[in-house]
Amino acid sequence: MQPFSIQSLISRSHAPLTSLSIKGQGDAMSEDDLIECIFQLPDLVSLQLWSTPITDASIIALSVSPRSSQFDRQSVLLPVLNHLTLGAAKLTASPVIDMIRSRWEYTSHPLISVHLHYCKLSLSDNTILRSFRASDIAKKMGLVWEMKNTQLRP
Repeated sequence: MQPFSIQSLISRSHAPLTSLSIKGQGDAMSEDDLIECIFQLPDLVSLQLWSTPITDASIIALSVSPRSSQFDRQSVLLPVLNHLTLGAAKLTASPVIDMIRSRWEYTSHPLISVHLHYCKLSLSDNTILRSFRASDIAKKMGLVWEMKNTQLRP
């Protein structure tokens, strides 16, 4: 019997999921597998990733460029994503902010809420993200931003 694979389940089912929550366990899924998995879910509005292999590479993959937004929505990873929750991810501020801004500028479905829980951040990245959360543009866009129990790293 083969081990359970969420990628093959999604691939076989062609289910039009609008919400997905994944809680990782160890090294069960690579970051590339995770990106490939969610690429197959263009109708996803809400994504929660807990203890999964999320790094800046995943955040950059979620970013939208002016070029990618000109094509059909299949070329954009999660084109209608409105709500994103990341738990226990190791992040840096710049890719997170760039991804949020890109979704505001280049999609018709901007991010409405971002939740970072137990994420590992440097002190400077933590400060930058908190400043962005309080910025005029974030307020203007109505961004709901929550940072809970962030872990500071050197």
